[in-house]
Amino acid sequence: MSLFKLNLINYIILFYFMNKFECVDLTITKFNEIFCNLNEFSILHLNIQSISKNFDNLTIFLNSITINFSIIGLSEIWLNSTLDSQFYNLTNYSFECSLRENSRYGGVGMYIHNSLNYKIINGIKISGAECLCLSINYKNNNYFILLIYRRPNCNLSEFFTSLEQSLNTLNTDKNKCILMGDLNIDLNCFNNDTNNYLSLLNSNNFDQLIFVPTRVSHTSSTIIDHLFTNINNYYINCGTINTCIADHLPIFLIFKNFTIDFKKNKRVIGKILDHNLLIDRVSNIDWNEIYNCSEANKAYDMFLKKFSSAFIQCYYNLSTNNTTKIKKPWMTIQILNDIKKRDNQFFKWKKDKLNTTLKQNYKNIRNQVNNNIKI
Repeated sequence: MSLFKLNLINYIILFYFMNKFECVDLTITKFNEIFCNLNEFSILHLNIQSISKNFDNLTIFLNSITINFSIIGLSEIWLNSTLDSQFYNLTNYSFECSLRENSRYGGVGMYIHNSLNYKIINGIKISGAECLCLSINYKNNNYFILLIYRRPNCNLSEFFTSLEQSLNTLNTDKNKCILMGDLNIDLNCFNNDTNNYLSLLNSNNFDQLIFVPTRVSHTSSTIIDHLFTNINNYYINCGTINTCIADHLPIFLIFKNFTIDFKKNKRVIGKILDHNLLIDRVSNIDWNEIYNCSEANKAYDMFLKKFSSAFIQCYYNLSTNNTTKIKKPWMTIQILNDIKKRDNQFFKWKKDKLNTTLKQNYKNIRNQVNNNIKI
């Protein structure tokens, strides 16, 4: 068997073992095409910069998305007290929050879908940050969800020390955890602070998931909104969704085969590749017959047959819900269409930030949308 063919087989197998996640930058339309009504375990995070100011925009955004996120994390919610949170309810979700002491700024909150059982983990304190930690139980396994908003001017050394202490408290060597939030550490900038931060998380077996900019202006593109996890036995889709709720983009995470039953009527509309099953099937294929074959073409045909057979068997039904999301009475078709135009214009400007015409077109449609919502 030729060395080229042998290496080709090894690299293809290695690719499927290593390619456990995919990070993408998506418009709402593209997101809905890819994840149409999937009932998978999913997380969304957004720095909302005042939930009172942007709650209506958040509601519109969530109604334009075809999936129900399992957990929605928000940074900088800007609430004076936990009592104020009662005015910002989402249907089928419970809300928990942690506020900054003696200040209405900062603060974090999580919407947790009613299909999830959870409890708040008390005692998790991180220097220079607001944080909220939940334990969810799924299939008799506990998973920690840690949401953090780090203040930009806090002492990084103290922050790193207390973050590591918190991970030790959660015993992340043995327990699975998802860390999310606005950490105000730019992963697009390579310096000692970034390296220390990544080293801390990597030493605790956390993998970085977001590699595309999460905050974009006409002068900069930064990755300050983060998703990290030490969960490594699921294929993960993650990335950003282009919308203009605040000056940060929502980041998302979707686990394949981490399914939660949302108890909705479903109908099959197609099939989608199950990456986890493919990895499992490929890992259990007996390749000895191919390695021992001395004829390159024959060995390649044998490989292609085995791999194709495993590939074909790794599709599952893609379902959609017959039920529809409840829209607010003031959410007209015109407003929804304008929001779609606004987000598409923002996506175009983000790709060409020096184009003043695109920038002005985006600002015009953004202002129009904001005015229509307030009417």
